[in-house]
Amino acid sequence: MTFAKLLLFLQNILQRPILIDSPSHTLELIASEKHPDMMLAEMLKLMLDWCRISDAEQPVERAALINALGPMRLKLMGDDGDIHAYRLIGQLIAAVDEAFDLEASKPDPSELH
Repeated sequence: MTFAKLLLFLQNILQRPILIDSPSHTLELIASEKHPDMMLAEMLKLMLDWCRISDAEQPVERAALINALGPMRLKLMGDDGDIHAYRLIGQLIAAVDEAFDLEASKPDPSELH
């Protein structure tokens, strides 16, 4: 799956406005910390940095994306963690899993005939 496709899945699963114009423009906004959804963008930026994503069409892997969020999730679990951010990161992790599950459940067009 590409990062662009992941963003589309995440927007649909989370029911949050993630995409701004195009996946490429959204990636630029996240990378430059100018995305309007600052809390979600901070989490997505962790994925960009951890996975070294510089192009929306770059392939991404489920495990690497989830691992990118681990340190922030642990920090948010602390007594002084933001409960809204903690809930969002949990939803984001579940959404990444769901996106990859949905992608895997699609039949390969070459296998249909």
